[in-house]
Amino acid sequence: MSLAVDLSGAVAEAEAMARLAELGADPPWLPGGPGVGSGRRVPRDPFPERPEGLAASLLDALREALPASEVSEWWDWSPPGLAFEVTLLEGRSVAGGVGEGLALYVHVSELVPFCCTLCQRTLRLRSADTTVCHLVDFGSPRVAADAACTALGALGYRRLSLRQAMRPVGPPAPEFPHEGPTTLFDVLFGPCRGPYGKPSVTSRYGSAL
Repeated sequence: MSLAVDLSGAVAEAEAMARLAELGADPPWLPGGPGVGSGRRVPRDPFPERPEGLAASLLDALREALPASEVSEWWDWSPPGLAFEVTLLEGRSVAGGVGEGLALYVHVSELVPFCCTLCQRTLRLRSADTTVCHLVDFGSPRVAADAACTALGALGYRRLSLRQAMRPVGPPAPEFPHEGPTTLFDVLFGPCRGPYGKPSVTSRYGSAL
């Protein structure tokens, strides 16, 4: 029996690629989107129809695990992932007229049973129309993330850290909303929307990382 722990995400990558092959679907970095055939990609959507009630059961589990927070499904997400938003803090005023928010995002894969969480802190300075976002992984956000993953673990989902999920697994995909290589996150949960792990600043003058 091996006591080795996979910290790289290689096991999840192998399982994801095996599942794609089983479904007869190409990896997402090959040319063509889900609706355009490229090799073996099934027209429109290679993934099986979502089991009835899956989203509701996951939502119930997260709400039970985090009763003091508002939990909702994040509708604007792409297969094969489901995403949930947990509002930990909203609109609290801090020094200098800055508003603070904390949101935990829980990603669940329909491809293979893995989940991943990240917590984003948002600071808004309304007088300058400026928003600063960065990730946090300590204190109450860590406690909430642990509770969410424990609840999903009881349903058979294994936890991936964000570092594991950001593992590069293929070349860039032109249709993805981010630069750089395709990551394990893209394969398991749908295209990554932003450069997670890097603070971002948005203002009336544009945005910066």
